[in-house]
Amino acid sequence: MGMSGVSGIDRYIGQRVRWARRDRRMIQEKAADAVGISLADYQFGETGERRFTSEELVKLARLFEIDVKTLFPNVLLPKEKIDPRKAHPSADEIHDLIHYFSGVVDPEIRTMLIDCVRDMSSFKS
Repeated sequence: MGMSGVSGIDRYIGQRVRWARRDRRMIQEKAADAVGISLADYQFGETGERRFTSEELVKLARLFEIDVKTLFPNVLLPKEKIDPRKAHPSADEIHDLIHYFSGVVDPEIRTMLIDCVRDMSSFKS
């Protein structure tokens, strides 16, 4: 059962949920049961094809023993104004990004990282 209006932010939150679950070495079935939703709904939530409700996100954060804010992109949180001189990545940041990205061996995780960066970027394709 997908929900209308899912977005890049839904995909980002789903990826964060997946990372938190995997970090806890938990299977999807256990997470779905703990939240009280079907396995299919949970899986759709992790892929961003279904929007987790706020209640589900709170339950997941408790289950994974993390702060619920961890699941949200920084763009949704209040922040100070960005200095225009720091708005673009430095050569060192680009180098580090390429270096660490090249060490990610799982193609699924590489795809999730690319999607996450694309969704958070001001450059839309």
